[in-house]
Amino acid sequence: MQLEESFDLTYSNSGVWYFLDTNTDNDTDNEYLLCSHINSIENNVMALRRVAEHLKMNGLLVLSAQGMHIDKVDKLPGDIIYQVKVSKTDTGIKRQYTVIRENNGEIISDTTADYLILDSNKTKQLMQESGFEQIGIEGNKKLGKNFFLSKFHVYQKR
Repeated sequence: MQLEESFDLTYSNSGVWYFLDTNTDNDTDNEYLLCSHINSIENNVMALRRVAEHLKMNGLLVLSAQGMHIDKVDKLPGDIIYQVKVSKTDTGIKRQYTVIRENNGEIISDTTADYLILDSNKTKQLMQESGFEQIGIEGNKKLGKNFFLSKFHVYQKR
């Protein structure tokens, strides 16, 4: 990533990085796991450093939080079934996404994605190595005319 500009803020909502909220009971003692589409610590450090290079001093990195990934099946219009199957791997999770025609079982699309999952200690170390420090976890913020986030993690470029 080679940009000519610097920014005050960068944001990831289920993009390359986001957090998984392990709490399903809405208690206050939530544990958050960093979820990354980049499958190695080294490559995550390199990518986050590139993000930091394009942030102004004290710029912010904001990462959304969402619930844990679970198996699900949704019936869509047009006799289409969308299903997600989640399985654990040595370093995180694998999600298989399949789209099927219900009437004849034809598979329209089938793909998998691997995600690296880091606990809070490994996340803190990763962010420090990348030039970021967590300044808070915010909730119920309006980020645009019709865009709300229930929780998001805010990091500042050091």
